[in-house]
Amino acid sequence: MSAVRDEALVRLLTLESETGALLDCALHEPAAGDVASTPVVIHLHGKGGNFYTGPCRFVPLLTRGQDVAHLSINFDCHDLGYIPYYLHADAEGGRVRGGMWERIAEGWQAVAAAVAFARERGHRRIFLSGHSAGGFYAADYAAGHGPLDGVILLSPVVTFQSFLRTWFPDRSALEATAERARDMVDTGVGHYLIPLCAPYFGISAESLLERVQLPADHLEQRLRRIDCPILFLWGEAESRHQLWGEIYDRLESPVKTRLTIPGAGHHYSGAEQRVADAVVAFVNAPAG
Repeated sequence: MSAVRDEALVRLLTLESETGALLDCALHEPAAGDVASTPVVIHLHGKGGNFYTGPCRFVPLLTRGQDVAHLSINFDCHDLGYIPYYLHADAEGGRVRGGMWERIAEGWQAVAAAVAFARERGHRRIFLSGHSAGGFYAADYAAGHGPLDGVILLSPVVTFQSFLRTWFPDRSALEATAERARDMVDTGVGHYLIPLCAPYFGISAESLLERVQLPADHLEQRLRRIDCPILFLWGEAESRHQLWGEIYDRLESPVKTRLTIPGAGHHYSGAEQRVADAVVAFVNAPAG
């Protein structure tokens, strides 16, 4: 019952990305305090998620009473497929959106809308916290767009190409499908779906081409350009446990923190409070 009362205090709002997408968000703020002196954590969900699932939801709720604000946002690719409630007669005909239409190159623009809102609201200290694919986008934004006070990577996606091997075990099949996708984009139907027989079960031609063309080491390239403190957190039961450790060891950031949670999987079931406490501790750590 207490959780329901807490949730009733959350402010729901909608931001507009530079792409024209409307992004639903939840804003959690302390009951009292000066906005300018209150740090804000912007939470970014993973593939197929949204602003009210995973760390986007449990971190703000489990840290109520702390002098930290939270803004959990939807990417334009939240969930897998949905018809926007703001359908109208535009150039795209109000096409369906969602994770199957994910545009990797546009992810940073949703983050930019959230950062701009936080700054306009008066927050002087801004942190990004991204889970899974959200971690990828947090790093992507932090590496090339304006100053931040810290970046929190929660089990970040290392590459968007891993599913290509699942979808197309035969390299020739991938090459043939990629060529088909190029033809679709060239003829103006790049938003049409290509059926798949594994997770997500479909992907737009535009999104497939982005995955094929993105460098496999894109995340590490971006991490090298981040000049603010980094918290890198993951569960020891995750299959990428060793890989993340190797990536962390190669980070050149002068201020970096690693936290691995024993027994925890990708969604931190049973370890939510520990994750939430780690986020707030990182935000409240003395600068430098």
